[in-house]
Order: sequence, then structure tokens, then C-alpha cells
Amino acid sequence: MTYRKKSFNNISNIFKFFKRRPKIITFQNISSKDLRENPGKALLAWMNEMDKYVKVTIVIGIILIISTPIIINNLYTIQQKAAKPSDASSTIVMNEDSTILSLGSSVTFTTKANGLKGREYPMIYLVCTQNQAVVYGQLDHPDVTFILGGGSSQWKLNGGSATCKAYLYAYGGKDRGNDTIRLLAETSEFETN
Repeated sequence: MTYRKKSFNNISNIFKFFKRRPKIITFQNISSKDLRENPGKALLAWMNEMDKYVKVTIVIGIILIISTPIIINNLYTIQQKAAKPSDASSTIVMNEDSTILSLGSSVTFTTKANGLKGREYPMIYLVCTQNQAVVYGQLDHPDVTFILGGGSSQWKLNGGSATCKAYLYAYGGKDRGNDTIRLLAETSEFETN
């Protein structure tokens, strides 16, 4: 029986809380004259009449209202800083000794693509010429091993030596809906045997 009485008392206390709740958030003891003449004092008197839970709820609400724009602004600023391209220059360096290269040789590059924006990604374009005419070109990712002359090219048909150069580009950008390709770095020309 004691257990039931405690349970009943707890439930009745909850109902009492809800019954007095409307009284907590009214200006019943503050006159309109006080509110006009000294609003700060009137609001303090109103706060003193409130239950502690209502005070905490109001304080939390005010904190959320004030902090939300600050948090959103900071998130936007962090995203802007993360998307800002690096000021360091990009580089592309051939890993092999150019004096021993010839048609069919394997060539790799070490690249550093700084300043990529948004969805851009790096690509290498290796081009070789004979008598200033392009006889071989290959566009591929930086980690690919290039075979000079490829599987089928004019250079492979002609044979002989060629002058080659590699370019590091940024692909995948957009400008007014059009794809953009930006030059990031290039090697110096090298001669093959």
C-alpha cells in the first residue's frame, strides 16, 4: 500500500506541475506601466517568478538562437579554407635518365599537383614530335607507366628518335557549365635515341 501511495503522489505532482505551468510564463504580476518605464526591471521580475526548469529552457533557447548563425558561419568558413587551392607551384619530373630513352622505353613521372579546385584531378599528357610533327601522344593518370611510341603511333611506324615533353594538367573543373583544363606544370624537352 505504501508503494501505491508514493506512485500516486508522484503522478499527482506531475499534474500539479502542468497545472501551474501557464502561470509561470505569463506577465500576471507585472503591470504594463512597469514594462513601459523600465523594461529591464520588469523582465527581471518576470524571470524571478518563473520555475527553474522554465528558466533553464529559456536560457538554452536564447543560447541556441544566438549560436546557430555563428556555428553555420564557422562551418562555411572552414569549407572555404579547405577548398582554397595551395599557393605552392605544381611540379612534374621524369624519373628515368633521358639519355637512355628510345622508342618502346618505359617512362614514369613524379608529380605534385597543387592548386586543384573542387572536383579537379591531375592528368599527364606526354607528346613526342619528329620534325615538329606530332608522332605520339598519350594522356593518362600520373601513376601510369608510359611506353614511348605506345602500341600504335606514327612514331612506331617511322622509327628513329623523337623530341618529347610531358605536361601536368588539371582536368574536371567547370566554368559556366563547360569543362576546363588547366596547365599546372611541364617538363623540359628531352631527346630520345
